[in-house]
Amino acid sequence: MESQSFYAVETNISKTVVARLLPGKDIFEGIREICKLKGVTAGNIVTMLGSLWSVTLVCVTPDPTSETGARYFEPITIEGPLELVGAQGMIGLKDGEISVHLHGTVGTDEMEPVAGHIVDNGSTPVLATMEIVIQSFADLALERVYDEKTDFILFNMKEVRKSSS
Repeated sequence: MESQSFYAVETNISKTVVARLLPGKDIFEGIREICKLKGVTAGNIVTMLGSLWSVTLVCVTPDPTSETGARYFEPITIEGPLELVGAQGMIGLKDGEISVHLHGTVGTDEMEPVAGHIVDNGSTPVLATMEIVIQSFADLALERVYDEKTDFILFNMKEVRKSSS
């Protein structure tokens, strides 16, 4: 018997939030504030673009000692000004607080792209603007937890049916 290689649930989009972060605001802090204000606890970042003063990125690299054969390399910080060409991500909860998982591509002043997992380290400030589109999931909870099998922190999905009054 073949084992299942995926997990999938259906959900509806309950709302779309369009936002702009102002200069100097850390993007992760800003996204969390927007989500709290607008009641988003599970969703996705459809698009995100703007400019940054700096960004810290990680990416996977081979690691034969790991269960998956890969791990994140040490974070690298790139000083700007930088163009955030595009980013997308997932929003859920970790230990009851808003957690943002974000991947993106930045362009340097030499127009060279650098891409990876954007690290939430409190040091990703907006330069001029950061425009963001967030979709909130209607009947889905996302909980960010450590996964022993992969040795990564991942989102677990759970369908949530709201009771009708």
